[in-house]
Amino acid sequence: MDIFGWSIAELERRAELSEGGAKNIIYGKSKNPRADTLKKIAKALGCTTNDLSRDDIGEDTIANTPDVPADVFGGSSDHILNGGMPITELDVRAGAGPGTLTEENTATHTWRVPTEVIRGYTSAPSEELKIITVYGDSMEPTLMPGQRIMVDIADRTPSPPGLFVVWDGLGLVVKRLQVIPHSDPVCVRISSDNPRYEPYERTLEEAHIQGRVIGGWRWM
Repeated sequence: MDIFGWSIAELERRAELSEGGAKNIIYGKSKNPRADTLKKIAKALGCTTNDLSRDDIGEDTIANTPDVPADVFGGSSDHILNGGMPITELDVRAGAGPGTLTEENTATHTWRVPTEVIRGYTSAPSEELKIITVYGDSMEPTLMPGQRIMVDIADRTPSPPGLFVVWDGLGLVVKRLQVIPHSDPVCVRISSDNPRYEPYERTLEEAHIQGRVIGGWRWM
């Protein structure tokens, strides 16, 4: 079995574990994995112990190991990869103002996204990643209405420029943001990819940035 193209031996080397230190855990044979061992494996994989999944590890072990959450490992040989990171989907239409991407009452669903997919693009913890649906045509053809996107709500600085979720005074929308060089106070240019919509400028504070768009997908 390979993890991200690594052999078990390579994973053990990267995690600074002795020979066999990860093998039994990977193959679900260890019912009492040490918290520090799990942390080393998670660090080597570029994730946290929260991102690892669980199936049949003993409940008593989890309950008595405060550093390890209750959904740490599963029992199959692929349990590190197949459990997936829990990413909450939010309803942007339920938002009533700036900061609504962090409001609990907008949560609609929790998706499990393969950890290796997420870690290929961001090291942000799962609680800082949210999934939302695009509404309106202002970002066509880059983003289409009804398309789901993933947002890092902790990344609210438009440098480098990119796509961000912002509060426009009436609702949460996706726009392309770019810092205006040497502006004082710092200002950003807010634009749409659809040429029908005019760009505008706001101070960084007035832009009410809610997070950076890091990916998206659509059904064909």
